[in-house]
Amino acid sequence: KSGEEVPRKRETYNDQAHIRRISQFRLAVGRVSLQLGTASSFAQAAAQRRTQDLQDQALKQQMQDVLACAGGEVSGLEAAARLGGEYLSLDAEGRRRFLLVILQSFGPNPATVRRGTEELRVA
Repeated sequence: KSGEEVPRKRETYNDQAHIRRISQFRLAVGRVSLQLGTASSFAQAAAQRRTQDLQDQALKQQMQDVLACAGGEVSGLEAAARLGGEYLSLDAEGRRRFLLVILQSFGPNPATVRRGTEELRVA
């Protein structure tokens, strides 16, 4: 019977199993995407922190130069004016960081302030 078609075994299609496999696949893809996105976010945040740290170090050096007046009084005034202009050009977050650099680098030592306050109370 060479011209006759051989009947194929009919495959059963289980909609529930198919839907479950697709859902599992989507969940797996979602988890991988989330992990990649999280890793990327961490890397971006770390790079941003490094950049900010470098900017803060440069800013601190500028402030130290102004305080030292290394080039004389006129040079010191010019450096102070440049530093003030830089502050005015910053956005709110930049100004906050600027003031934070001043506080952390040139502000009072909290332990010394506490001791002094305590000594005044006792006196």
